[in-house]
Order: sequence, then C-alpha cells, then structure tokens
Amino acid sequence: MSDKSPKKESLMNSFQELISDKLMDLFDLVIMERKAFHEHDKKVKAGPEEIKKIISNYSNTNAAISGGLSLIPGVAGMATVLPEIALVVRNQLQMIYDIGAANGKEKSINKELMAGILVTYFGSKGIEMLTVQGGTVLLKQTSVKFFEHIVSLLSFEISEQIIQSAIVKWVPLAGSVAMAVWSRYTTMRIGKHAANIFSKNIEQSKETATETELSAPKELKAADFEAAKIKALINLMGLDLAHDQREINYIEQIIQHSSLELDDQLILAKKLHEKVEIKNDLSIFKNNPTAITGLIVDLLALAKTDESAQLAEMLYLKKIAVEIGLTKEELEELMG
Repeated sequence: MSDKSPKKESLMNSFQELISDKLMDLFDLVIMERKAFHEHDKKVKAGPEEIKKIISNYSNTNAAISGGLSLIPGVAGMATVLPEIALVVRNQLQMIYDIGAANGKEKSINKELMAGILVTYFGSKGIEMLTVQGGTVLLKQTSVKFFEHIVSLLSFEISEQIIQSAIVKWVPLAGSVAMAVWSRYTTMRIGKHAANIFSKNIEQSKETATETELSAPKELKAADFEAAKIKALINLMGLDLAHDQREINYIEQIIQHSSLELDDQLILAKKLHEKVEIKNDLSIFKNNPTAITGLIVDLLALAKTDESAQLAEMLYLKKIAVEIGLTKEELEELMG
C-alpha cells in the first residue's frame, strides 16, 4: 500500500494549489501594509519582552480564528476554511515583519527574507536561501521564477502539516480544536524562529538561491509516523482510566483514515480497549517539523476532547514534548 491514497493525493494537490494562489500575493501585501503601519506609529518598542508579546498576541489571534470555525470534516471542509487558513498565514507574515521591526531590521525586510524564514522553519530540503556565518545571516538572491517555486513549496509544507493532523481526518468536533492547536503551534514556532534570525546581522548575498539534490538517509514512510502517533494517542487516552467514547471515536477515525495496512489498523484498533501502555519510540519525530506538528496537534486535540486535561495527561504530554524536542514552556503555551 502506498503512503498516500488517491483521495489524499488529490486533496493535497488541490489544496496546495489553492494555498499557493493565496500565498503568492501575501508577501508584497503584508510588506506594504506593515511598512505603512510602522511609519505611522514611530514608537516601535524593542527588546525580548516586546518580541515575546508580539509572538503571543499573534499566536492567540490565530488560535481564536481557527478555533471558532465550524469545520466540516473531510475534503469539503478544507475548501470552506481556506480563507481562514490564508488569514492565519497572513498574520504569521505580519508577525515576522513586526519582529523584524522590533529588532531594528525593518530596512532589511523584503519578501525573499520572509520566505527564507518560512523555508528554514519548515526545514525544506534542498532550498538554500539563508546561510548563517557567525552572527550574520546572508540572504541569497532569487529570480521571479524561483520565488514562485518557493511559494509552491511552502504551500506544500502547509498542506502537508494540516493533512497529517486530525484537522481533515473526518473527526467530528475535534477538527476545530485541532485547527486551533495547529494555528497556535505553527505561529508560535515561526515567531521564535524569526526572532532568532532577526537577532543577527542580515546582509544581502551575491549568491543566487538554488535547489540542490540531497543524498539524504533513507526516509521513513508516512505509515511509520502514523503508527507511532496512534500508539501515543492510545497511551494518552488510557491515562484517565475511564475511556471517554469521544476519545475512542477520535482515535478510531484516525486509524481508519491512516495509510497503515489493514492488519496493522486492526491491531491498533484492538489496543483501544486494552488498558495496557504500548511500547513506543517517538525519536523518529525529532528534527521533522511537519511530523512533529501532526503529532502535537492530534495529542492536544485528544486531550481537549473531554474539555479538560487531567494531571496524568499533562505529565505524559510533557514527557513526549521532551522526546520530540518541544520545550515544556511551549507545551504549556499551547495548552493555554
């Protein structure tokens, strides 16, 4: 069985194309709007606390936008929320600009730099737009055609993150919760990444950005990540002793719509009713932003399905956070 069903492939392609169309014009639009805003408001506050506040405000705003959606599970549901997803991305670009302004780097901000920050955040393979040399970030030049390619790549990354989580896993009610977690998590992480970039000197490089072929180690299949995630979900559910039917339904839908072989789905479905912790290795999620996002979104959405997170669940989530490279502070912010 392939990692992606024809339905999932079709969803990915159409959704990616729609996001790409929305994203192409956002860079110039955001730069124009934020430049006008900061020129009008000459008192731009700087410093770590202000930057932390900027990230927090945009993260909360995006979570509120996504959490208030009446999401229809499945393919049709994603088409209805595309404007909100575009608004979330727009806010993330505005946040990047504001962080740059708070660092006194407004003159260095252009669409290539903002795109470069997103590319390096997603860990996009083979694209080298930003290089760090000591305390300096060198921004490579891009052609119009190559920038279009970058936007297409970013659209793919955004689509992949959403599709890997419960947002489109045909899970009633959990979709809006997962969407809110996704918005908060990605906004928060992008903000912290941008803050790190803008803390350095930024210079324009004479080199041109290129896409290179990587001799990467053997990649794990999507099914490997899905199996590990489902095991983590089952373990999380088992911590509150009484298995809530909403939690069972949530995980059942994720199992059913996974790319796992039928026999593997059946094994995991049986584990749902066994009150024994499943041995699980989450180290495969490290250094994979897209996979981490799918994992943390689904775990937090599950924890919130019964409208409250128990102490045991919180401790388990903190344990997982350490395993996948998420700080306890970030997890607490997401749970907020």
